[in-house]
Amino acid sequence: MSRGAGFLERWDPGALTAETNAAVRGVHAFEPRAQVLVTEAHAHFRNLLPERLDRRAELLRGTPKPYGMMAGLHGGVDAALAAHAGVPPVLVSGDDIVAAEAAEVVPGMRAVVAKRALGAL
Repeated sequence: MSRGAGFLERWDPGALTAETNAAVRGVHAFEPRAQVLVTEAHAHFRNLLPERLDRRAELLRGTPKPYGMMAGLHGGVDAALAAHAGVPPVLVSGDDIVAAEAAEVVPGMRAVVAKRALGAL
C-alpha cells in the first residue's frame, strides 16, 4: 500500500484494533497481572478504535507525547534500556534485522518478522 492520496481511507482501524487486542490477550495469558500500554503515534492518532480496545490495556493517544512511541515508560527509554529499568519488553515486530538485534539485546524476547530487510536507506 503506498502512502499516496487516499492512504488513510484504505487504513483499517478495526483490523488494527483486533491485532492489538490479540497482543493484549497474549500478554495476559502469559502474565495475568501485567500492565499493558498501547500507544499511538501515527496518522493523527486515529489507528485504533478505543471503544473496541481490550479494557485491560491503557491507550496513550494524542499530542504532545514526550518520547513518542515510548510514552508511558519512565524516562522515555528505549526497549534495551527499558529491560535494564525493570520494564520487560516481550515482543518486537519488524524486519528480520530488528528481530536478530532484539534477540541479542533481550534474550527470550519474542520477535515477529513482518518483512525482510532489503538494504540500508
